[in-house]
Amino acid sequence: MKIVITEKKAETIDRMSKLWRNPLELSLCILLVSIVVITFLQVLFRYVFQISLAWTEELARYAFMWTAALSVGYAFKTKSHFALRFVVDRFGLEIRKLISLIVTLLIVVFLVIFTWKSVQYVQSASNQIAPGTGLSMMIPYSSMVCAGLLMLFYVIKNWKEEVFSNTEKKNFRMGWMVTIILIISLLMSVPVGMALAVTTMIGMFFLPNDILIMMPQKFLSGLDSFPLIAIPLFVLAGQLMSHGGLAKRIVDLAMVFVGRIYGGLGLVVISSTMLMSGISGSPSANTAAIGSVAIPAMRRMKYPPGFATAILSAAGGVSTLVPPAIDLIIIGVIANISIGGLFAAGILPATVNGLAIMGLAYYYSKKMGLPLAEKISWSEKVKIIKKGFLPILMIVIILGGIYGGIFTPTEAASVAVVYGFITSFFIYKELKLDDIPKVLLETCALTGVVLLILGTASMFSFLLTFERIPHELAASITTYATNWVVFVIMVHLIFLVLGMVMDALPPIIVLMPILIPVGVSLGMDPMHLGIMIAANVGIGMITPPIGVCLFVACGISKISIEQVTKPLIPFLIVLVTTLMIITFVPEIALFLPRLLGF
Repeated sequence: MKIVITEKKAETIDRMSKLWRNPLELSLCILLVSIVVITFLQVLFRYVFQISLAWTEELARYAFMWTAALSVGYAFKTKSHFALRFVVDRFGLEIRKLISLIVTLLIVVFLVIFTWKSVQYVQSASNQIAPGTGLSMMIPYSSMVCAGLLMLFYVIKNWKEEVFSNTEKKNFRMGWMVTIILIISLLMSVPVGMALAVTTMIGMFFLPNDILIMMPQKFLSGLDSFPLIAIPLFVLAGQLMSHGGLAKRIVDLAMVFVGRIYGGLGLVVISSTMLMSGISGSPSANTAAIGSVAIPAMRRMKYPPGFATAILSAAGGVSTLVPPAIDLIIIGVIANISIGGLFAAGILPATVNGLAIMGLAYYYSKKMGLPLAEKISWSEKVKIIKKGFLPILMIVIILGGIYGGIFTPTEAASVAVVYGFITSFFIYKELKLDDIPKVLLETCALTGVVLLILGTASMFSFLLTFERIPHELAASITTYATNWVVFVIMVHLIFLVLGMVMDALPPIIVLMPILIPVGVSLGMDPMHLGIMIAANVGIGMITPPIGVCLFVACGISKISIEQVTKPLIPFLIVLVTTLMIITFVPEIALFLPRLLGF
């Protein structure tokens, strides 16, 4: 019998063979799948077979450490790490090459020392055995050596490609020293994670010599947390839904309910982005998934490009409060707050923010006389609602499982991945076999950026703590913040300013352990403070010049940030107003957690 290989099958075979020939990408895919399987087995055995497995959580953590190690290297390979280039790009080519050399040397010095100290750290664990699995602790710890070598290789490779390309490419105190070094590193376009790393290394040179061995240890301790495994899993669930056509079905579902009023498409973008956020925890990924479907439709409906992009980026900013948002998970881990409680606390504030920007979108759409969407027949509405049932059911399963005490947020993430895969691959059949490696690798690239910042921010936080800088800063805040009102205003100003110039994760990781005790001493609920900061972070994600969601939205719309800044200003004003409401009416955040017993 003759076997006929179609062109499509040939492309699939070629993609899969390329994956098998790339050890890094293949390892990442295997590790990510293994985390899903191990975590899902934990849920399956507990509820189906009534057996509690002692080794699953430990093994999942070790697989996660290796995934983190390879992902940060893969993110360098794909050049996914975020760097501020608005200052450097103003110089000529030769100056930029010189700056690139200095930046690369700083990063290389850090990575050489980091890898060397990681080797020493691994050697120190030669006699340590993991209690649950019986594995040598050298296995997870050696992931840091691998991470250092991978980053070192791709940093040098990327620099070589950039520099040798023929085309032009677009009273002294430790506290002051590290601040200045960090600012200079960021302005020189050092990736945020590496800027923290280089700053930490230089700071540690002024401390006792043996303190450098703490770098890999603190990097690893910043990632060695079972709840953090939820981050790549929720991102993976979102990627599966996006590639599997569920994002389009969510948009269509939103169109049924709000499409036939003024600004209907804008309201669809906001509501569908928030619904998508209930599946994936990444605001930038949600913005990309919904924007790729909605922006072309808004263009056809004659929405001004700047206005359409402003709506999309504002919707992405709101999603930082929608569970299972990555920022809420990190705040919960860093500040030792119940993640389930934070998820519940984020629902009503997210609703307030969403309704506020919906009202603004409606007002401006009516003022501009934008056309209404085409009328949908009742029979078509029923079909769309049926198609959109499974994505909505996924949100119910995730949040219902967490709030019902059926599984933890991390276990919920693994259930979401399995559900998303079954729905996209077997039911809707839009996710193809050759899409799976792409989905896994996109997930690793996205999470690699987050995990590098988590690891290096943990190192940076250790340096500050060693020098008692957080203690002094907390004492200073307490001196000036005589009551909780003054305190929250100071907190908001700090995060709003930092959100304009850098990624939100480092301030969260460094400042949350300082701010929570001060807030509690002034009578604040830690959950309320966490939600306030998450809402503030959302504003930073859409604020020029470096708002992540703003960058993603502009990339989809293919317009410059300058073109979207003016129509974005009213959305920023509204979100700052709702931030004040969420701040000074604590019950908005605390009502649901108290109702659910958190």
